Amino acid sequence: MSKKILLLILCLLAASGCQREKEVRIEISLERPLYDFAKIYYELNDYENAVLIYKKILLDIETQEDGQNIDKYWIEGMIARIYLEMEEYDLAKVYIEDAIKGYQEWGETEEGYAFACQTEGIYFEQVGQYEKAIECFEKSIEYTDLEDDHSVRSYIEMGLSYGYLDNEKTQLECYERALEYSESKKDNEDLYQVCNILGVYYTEKGDLKKGKELFEKSLNCAKEAWGKESSQVAKVYQNLAQNSSLKGENRKAIRYLKKALDIVLKLKGYYEEDIATIYNDLGYINMKLNHDTVALEMMKKSYNTVKENEKSKVISGFYKDELSINIKALYDKTAADEIGYDEWFKQNFETYVGDTE
Repeated sequence: MSKKILLLILCLLAASGCQREKEVRIEISLERPLYDFAKIYYELNDYENAVLIYKKILLDIETQEDGQNIDKYWIEGMIARIYLEMEEYDLAKVYIEDAIKGYQEWGETEEGYAFACQTEGIYFEQVGQYEKAIECFEKSIEYTDLEDDHSVRSYIEMGLSYGYLDNEKTQLECYERALEYSESKKDNEDLYQVCNILGVYYTEKGDLKKGKELFEKSLNCAKEAWGKESSQVAKVYQNLAQNSSLKGENRKAIRYLKKALDIVLKLKGYYEEDIATIYNDLGYINMKLNHDTVALEMMKKSYNTVKENEKSKVISGFYKDELSINIKALYDKTAADEIGYDEWFKQNFETYVGDTE
């Protein structure tokens, strides 16, 4: 076995806890190995390679089956999902429309069609057309197979869309429906997701006690579903840290962030955004505690991770919207009377040679 293949298998095991869409099964024996590799790349957020392999599978289906295979529409939906992750909305739209049209012409109105409708809803949500997104999520729920469905994700996304429309009442109703359905199925994966989003909702609304309760429930579900060292557990620790910080419990927040960091560093190479975010949060909270030297070191580590992955749209956006603001705040607090910002930044960040350990 080559080192490359072994690495991919090990990465798959490490990433087995990644949040992913529930699959519509594909019965293409000759293409199953390619599908597995596409799934690995998708779970590792290597979208360029994932989309290349899915396109290869799609081409083989069209060639070998003369295009007459319903599985091609699910593959088109997955390609659309990847383009949505890459923020390539025009490309995503093409594949979504092809998938929906294909399912309709085939007469399929069950799980595959529900997946395509949900994907279309995510597209409209991401481009800011929230009313259309809600219609798609409702359609996805309507055509969902109760034994293996996408309804929890659709209810959550629909709730987010209602939130963007400032309809908090219906937003919460959607989240509660998702929670009710997850509890009835006793599905730890879905419960993790729903409790986490509800925890964020109540934390943002100022009900920190209820937010914490929901995060703790989400944490237990994540541990049950994926284990104590999973990325999902790390994500809940980050949310618990935010909740604690808002309560003024900054030292407790730091403990949660260090737990999250211990996890994601073991998964290093595939969770750069989480690493950068955690270091940034550690920097910000230490700055609040007047531990300015520690804050600077944490922000340096965050910046170093950003620079190593600056081609990522997500990470570059994180730098613009969060890290750069915190760096400037630290400068204003500690050095504004002594040195110009550009020179200070150059001395502390542009010449910084370090790691994220």
